[in-house]
Amino acid sequence: MTSKTKTKIICELHPQHRGDINDLESMILQCKMFGGDMVKLQLYDTLKLHGNTDRKHLEITAEELKRINNLCKNINMELFCSVFDEEKIQWCIDLNFKYIKIASRSFEEANLVHKALDSGKKVFISNGFNQKDFKYEHENLEYFYCTPQYPTLLPDAKIPEFTDYSGFSDHTLGITACKIAAQRGAKYIEKHFTLNRSDIGNDHIGSMDLNELKLLREYGNQLENIHNKLK
Repeated sequence: MTSKTKTKIICELHPQHRGDINDLESMILQCKMFGGDMVKLQLYDTLKLHGNTDRKHLEITAEELKRINNLCKNINMELFCSVFDEEKIQWCIDLNFKYIKIASRSFEEANLVHKALDSGKKVFISNGFNQKDFKYEHENLEYFYCTPQYPTLLPDAKIPEFTDYSGFSDHTLGITACKIAAQRGAKYIEKHFTLNRSDIGNDHIGSMDLNELKLLREYGNQLENIHNKLK
């Protein structure tokens, strides 16, 4: 058996930060303390993306992103973002992010995808609305398996073996699905993270809390050790 590389845990912090930059920074620090490897935000113009301003308070400005990036650099935490328009890709380039994410809802936006691929960054794509559709090919592209239901019931997750996919974007309740994905070879586990799962909104219900993040990190480490001992 070959050795298994460490499964990286990506903590998705949007929209659980509720638009409060101080809460967001606190979440990043706690993700670092409890075993997260990377944190992810979402960059969009809410009117363009959703057709209304209901989520305007959740938007992150270019200046706020710089502030958050400085914090992440200081604590050695990898930061990257899901982008929903081409301007936001340039923000990621300007801050020298290593990764860019394309969400399931943007899978068919070819111009956006190719702009991200042309950036020279590693690009993650969740193709949840088009499972088994791998129409984009690029040396810097990796696909994430995703069931785009918020939250997703565990029987509906249909977790694959991670041969075609490198990552798992999870929206189930709890961390059972994440453990299964790690066991089946996922290099990246992406899951929403919250400081209070009782907050209003489906993203909080399907998020992991501090204890679950800690448990998931411990499980990933144990799995890595077992694989390495059996190689």
